[in-house]
Amino acid sequence: MLKTMLSASQDLDFVDELFLYCPRWLHKDLDSNIKGYFDDTENSTSLERLLDLLYSGVPYGWFWTNVEEQLDRDMLAVELAGKPLSMENLFDAILTVHARMREKTGIGAKFPMHFSESAKLIEWYPNCRLIHTTRNPKAVYASQSAKYVTGDESGLVCAYKKFQQFVHINIQTWW
Repeated sequence: MLKTMLSASQDLDFVDELFLYCPRWLHKDLDSNIKGYFDDTENSTSLERLLDLLYSGVPYGWFWTNVEEQLDRDMLAVELAGKPLSMENLFDAILTVHARMREKTGIGAKFPMHFSESAKLIEWYPNCRLIHTTRNPKAVYASQSAKYVTGDESGLVCAYKKFQQFVHINIQTWW
């Protein structure tokens, strides 16, 4: 909801959750997707291969599932052309293209990476503003329940999934 409110500004644009860096226990992040896809980001075909990966549906999250609506591939290619294919340059290009497509000048992201990696954001954008919000564990529990309990399984399977849900919520709220 905060992203929606901030994006209502005429000047500010915020991309949805990119998951550039996340703890291994949470889910696969974009960095590991890229490293698992190819080793050499320095040759001439690397940019096209990177774009193929980004638009493949492999990266985790809503943004990447809907990337064709969110990010113009040709504009992203132009923004990245001639630059080293670092995560910093990729992140900046994504923010820039997303904002340009919406005719906005200010850039931001809802969940660019896990907050344990916040130092990277401060290094990349020394004048940035970070907003860290927390949710009531009951709200987390309610939103996560759909991931685990569908009601189509046996009682034992449902009990196991509820246990998974309990563990997930405790890990989330422990951080």
